[in-house]
Amino acid sequence: MSALTSPAVNGQGHEHMDETAMLAAELRGLIDDLKSAAADGRFLARKQAELLTEAVDEYCGQFERRAESVLARLEAIQSE
Repeated sequence: MSALTSPAVNGQGHEHMDETAMLAAELRGLIDDLKSAAADGRFLARKQAELLTEAVDEYCGQFERRAESVLARLEAIQSE
């Protein structure tokens, strides 16, 4: 390759460096977006788990109260 056709002499080297820098910046942006999306996903998963736990606790509490009431009535009938 002669000096006249080398990338550094004809400006292609500079363009290549600019394109590489732009791609690196875009890649950093994509990584930042992915980290943000992952954090959002973790937050939403925790929140949904919290809501599900509350719903299950409430349902179980209601079920236990109903079951205790029915059991108490059944025991009262059996002891008569």
